[in-house]
Amino acid sequence: MSRSDHEFSDGDTALKNLLAYRLNTLMRLYSRQLARYLSSSEQISPAEWFILAHLGEHSPRTLRWLANATLLDKGQLSRAAAVLVEKGYIKKAPDPNDARSALFSISPKGDKVRGSVMVARRELNKRLGELMSTDEQQALDGALEKMTAFFLADDPAGQAQPD
Repeated sequence: MSRSDHEFSDGDTALKNLLAYRLNTLMRLYSRQLARYLSSSEQISPAEWFILAHLGEHSPRTLRWLANATLLDKGQLSRAAAVLVEKGYIKKAPDPNDARSALFSISPKGDKVRGSVMVARRELNKRLGELMSTDEQQALDGALEKMTAFFLADDPAGQAQPD
């Protein structure tokens, strides 16, 4: 039996060997690194960053759209959006198609912050890519796409729609 067969067998009870646990651990480590970088460089939270990142590519958008795109809690996004409006990084306007909703768009000041963070995120992405061969990168990309499709298909709310 290969190592991977043993690690992920039905009878395995070691938490550290579960794929979901390993992915969650990796994401938490990444999130911590992101939070440290954002708090030291731009004084924004990861939720605020996710809003800026998405609005930089898709503006204007509603809070509901942002919640679906980021897969974050709508309440958390609402609080982060309010902070970004206060800082002048995004603008809030009434939605002409829905009086109960608002449209958010990135401001020039917010786009400048987004640009500087993107430079650092691209550098980290490059460093992570250098840890793997081209074949490993392609295999990882394929595996991530398959797992994402699996979970999107299993989403009971049918709302998860990342870009």
